[in-house]
Amino acid sequence: MKTIDKQYILKIMANQPLHTFYGVRNRCIILTMWKCGLTVSEICKLKIADIGINHISINGRSIPMDFEVSKTMHHLQGMEQVTNHVFCSFHGIGLNPRTIQSNLKYWAVNCSVPRDLACPSVFRHTYGSNLGKAGYSFKEIQALMGLKLMDNARVYGRK
Repeated sequence: MKTIDKQYILKIMANQPLHTFYGVRNRCIILTMWKCGLTVSEICKLKIADIGINHISINGRSIPMDFEVSKTMHHLQGMEQVTNHVFCSFHGIGLNPRTIQSNLKYWAVNCSVPRDLACPSVFRHTYGSNLGKAGYSFKEIQALMGLKLMDNARVYGRK
């Protein structure tokens, strides 16, 4: 199971300008995959109504957002056109998984980050590994990541 080092994630994010809609959106996508563990499909399905002050509600689970994710998410919402999607094009059209996957590879190559690490599933594995390192139980990891089987949570920790 591959994970991505924080230094690589920060390199990719540093290449996203905070004064443009696309830069804020891209940074928010990266943060949401890395710090909230959403799948690329969940990222694409995320609606404005799913975003709370400090959590994301999706697929029957509540995922905490740290201050950085929350701040960037609310900054993005202040910039967007009227749409129900959190992550969309400037014209309000929701993104699809393939667009996010190919954009992530493009951003990584531009920052000299290994292409094989620039994959949404690697960001999700990093999230799960970070939960395990932080001492979360298998049951907590399973709930936060929306995993159907406990065995899938066991790869992220030792409890």
